[in-house]
Amino acid sequence: MFYIYRIKNCNYIGSTFDIKERLILHKSDCYNINRHHYNRKVYKYIRKYNIKIELEIIRIIYFDDEIYNNKFKWEQYFIDKYDSKKNGLNERNAYTSNRQRIKNNKKRCKNFWDKNRDELNAKRRVKIPCPLCNKIISKSSITEHQKSKKCQMIANNTYKPVLKIACFKCNTLINKRNIPRHQKTKKCLMIANKIN
Repeated sequence: MFYIYRIKNCNYIGSTFDIKERLILHKSDCYNINRHHYNRKVYKYIRKYNIKIELEIIRIIYFDDEIYNNKFKWEQYFIDKYDSKKNGLNERNAYTSNRQRIKNNKKRCKNFWDKNRDELNAKRRVKIPCPLCNKIISKSSITEHQKSKKCQMIANNTYKPVLKIACFKCNTLINKRNIPRHQKTKKCLMIANKIN
């Protein structure tokens, strides 16, 4: 069975498979300062007004029931019905559609980026030497660089640097095999005509 419950004397909706275990957990989270949820809004409220934690069952959903697959939608229905998120003690929704989850995630990422823009940009600009080939490269692209053919060849000692020679017409340094193509370019022809 799946229970949807309300804490008496405070506007909080929750759900659980084991109502007795959940009651024990609520008490532990509320009064044990070492618990992760100790500072939640609902527990602060209970401690402030010295409320006895009693669970009132609103709805029981059985495993073989057709609505069992939508159990969190039902919890969300009661959160909305009792308005326990805006005017109560629920801090978040029990159910969020995929579209809403994606929208919330984009919003959270944008807020994080806006708050930490300078720090994130500074981290991106950090340059470090590649441990394989000792080329200075940005820290953010080091893994991509290490997958490159050139870096792999240097690491395996099979890299042969490309021989660059000066074009005899314009004195520009060019790969040896690209000289014939280079000499037909406008740049080379213009420089050659100026020299002559």
